[in-house]
Amino acid sequence: ERYRDVGPSRCRTCAVVGNSGNLVGSFYGPLIDDHDFVMRMNKAPVEGYEKDVGHKTTHRFFYPESAVHLDNNTHLVVLPFKLLDIQWITSALSDGSVTR
Repeated sequence: ERYRDVGPSRCRTCAVVGNSGNLVGSFYGPLIDDHDFVMRMNKAPVEGYEKDVGHKTTHRFFYPESAVHLDNNTHLVVLPFKLLDIQWITSALSDGSVTR
């Protein structure tokens, strides 16, 4: 659905939100949520901080071993960094098992 109104007259915006405490007290939540896509790093908390970090999350960037207990409305972007990460991805995409 996010891509149905594609065209040269449609420009999408994104917010990239880190997981440090720098946004606490900023009241940027509504500004962040106003973007079409909100990308968050790792398990940056949202609950309890909505006024500062917003509540919308469309994409999460993780190392593979951290990608657990995600909600069904968020796309996972895996960042393979070490050999174990490549093995994890290969396992997940080939036989459906994920080993640690």
